[in-house]
Amino acid sequence: MQFEYIQEFLRKAENGVLLDTNLFLVFLVGLHRIELVSKFKLTQRYTAEDFTILQKKVS
Repeated sequence: MQFEYIQEFLRKAENGVLLDTNLFLVFLVGLHRIELVSKFKLTQRYTAEDFTILQKKVS
C-alpha cells in the first residue's frame, strides 16, 4: 500500500513518458502528499501547481 504512487507512475510510464530525476521526484512527492512538494528539500523550488501541471502531462 505504501508504494501505490510508484505503481501508478510505472503504469503511466508505459505511455512513453520520460522524466528527469528532478521531475520524477516532484511527481513522486506530489503523489504522496501534494503539500510536501514545496517543503521537501530536493523539490522545494517547485510548487503544488507545478506538480498539477506535470501530473496532467503525464496522465
